[in-house]
Amino acid sequence: MTRRPTLAAAALAALLVIGVAVPSPAAAAGAAEAGGEAPAAVADAPAPAAWVPPDEELEARGAVIGEIEIRVENVFNPELPEEDRRLFRWTNRLHRTTRPEVVRSQLLFRSGEPYSVRLLRETERLLRSRKYLYDCRVRPLRYEDNTVDLEVWVKDVWTLKATGAVKRSGGENSVRFELQDSNLFGTGKSVALERSSDVDRSSVIAKYLDRNVGGSRVRLDFTYSDNSDGDLVNLAASRPFFALDTRWAAGGFVRDDDRIDSLYRLGKVVERFRHRQERLDLGGGLSRGLVGRRARRWTFGLGYARDRFAAEPGLEAPAALPEDVTRVYPWVGFERVEDAFALTRDQDQLSRTEDVLLGTHYRGRLGFASTALGS
Repeated sequence: MTRRPTLAAAALAALLVIGVAVPSPAAAAGAAEAGGEAPAAVADAPAPAAWVPPDEELEARGAVIGEIEIRVENVFNPELPEEDRRLFRWTNRLHRTTRPEVVRSQLLFRSGEPYSVRLLRETERLLRSRKYLYDCRVRPLRYEDNTVDLEVWVKDVWTLKATGAVKRSGGENSVRFELQDSNLFGTGKSVALERSSDVDRSSVIAKYLDRNVGGSRVRLDFTYSDNSDGDLVNLAASRPFFALDTRWAAGGFVRDDDRIDSLYRLGKVVERFRHRQERLDLGGGLSRGLVGRRARRWTFGLGYARDRFAAEPGLEAPAALPEDVTRVYPWVGFERVEDAFALTRDQDQLSRTEDVLLGTHYRGRLGFASTALGS
């Protein structure tokens, strides 16, 4: 059995260096997702600083975006009597707030572009979808000479979590502990370490997720698992359709999973054999962007999957091993999403602003594995 702990550790270290040490303050250009109604009021959200013409009037005048100020609020607001507690103040001191450049890199607008309510509302939805942010508001701050300055207000949540579970079922114990930070040092990057043990295997798992590598729109997802019966490496990189008006996407993933599979009868292991699973998928997509109130996207790519089975030394070989399987298949997909969102509060989560899709969103993918391609 071949192990790759050194290679995986080096890869994870390299990802951390790239993701944590090199955050870019550059705001990404590009287009946006769906519009929506004006956001509902929130108790700790900022109040308007000065009078600014209504959104419809700003758009009609062809107002241009000027300065963009980023305001990041800590987990608790000591100005509120119910949050002015010693424990809450200690929590704020321990918490590293999200860096302004992390927020700026995810904006769907930039200085010098026309003022668009739809882009402002979509930016709010995009930032609210990040697990490390509690809420987001984008609002006009000042207006002069047909130039409107904006404030992007976000509120953090506590992101360092330690979880654990111990269970006993069927006479066997299973244990799982995980330490995760979904906003490491305020960079918006997620890192997790997990230790688990069950009837099949014990594992030490490292995970890394960066949704905006170097301030770009590139997403990187890496998982390495060092198991008692093998190991797993999963690496995915993509530039997704991050907004409704995004015109192209590309990406791929590779997976290598080496493990022992067990077959059970009446809760007892009767056969065990080695299973090597390899996956590779490369693809891209094109779109005309947001047309009317709908975005349509065509995707395409090539997939590769191979499963190999073998008897494991030291284990009793099964009477018959599964047959090795190789599949090579081109695929094509289609996605359609409607620009129809509504803001709600206290619907699925208490005291949270939630974005609900009221329109349709469907997607599908079809591939064909032919022997002509090696399947």
